[in-house]
Amino acid sequence: MRLLIAETDVVWKFALLILIGAGAGASLLVVRQQRLQAVHEMTEAAERMIEMERTLWRLRAEIASRVTPQDLEEGYASRQAMEPIPLEWCLPDGTPVTAADAMHGPLGMGGGGRGAGD
Repeated sequence: MRLLIAETDVVWKFALLILIGAGAGASLLVVRQQRLQAVHEMTEAAERMIEMERTLWRLRAEIASRVTPQDLEEGYASRQAMEPIPLEWCLPDGTPVTAADAMHGPLGMGGGGRGAGD
């Protein structure tokens, strides 16, 4: 009787070991499938991006073929005199901008803009 119980315990342990191995294998397959899906989606996104760039270049070429510099000059000349946009209009709160702020803005050497040294 004791030998039969010991053999039954070994069989259960072996069956449990097989189930754990199968579960680990299945989880590895799931991870592999997810990785393949991610690569596939990235490839599709890259292909869409390339197609959009091709469309953009086609549109640019079409615009360039239809518009000449003389057309642009005539169009601008027919309108009122153009002036640069004041920097105050570009700021969210509309506060005045000093020459120092303009020099140390996002494009200037300081790079910090207003309040960067505070």
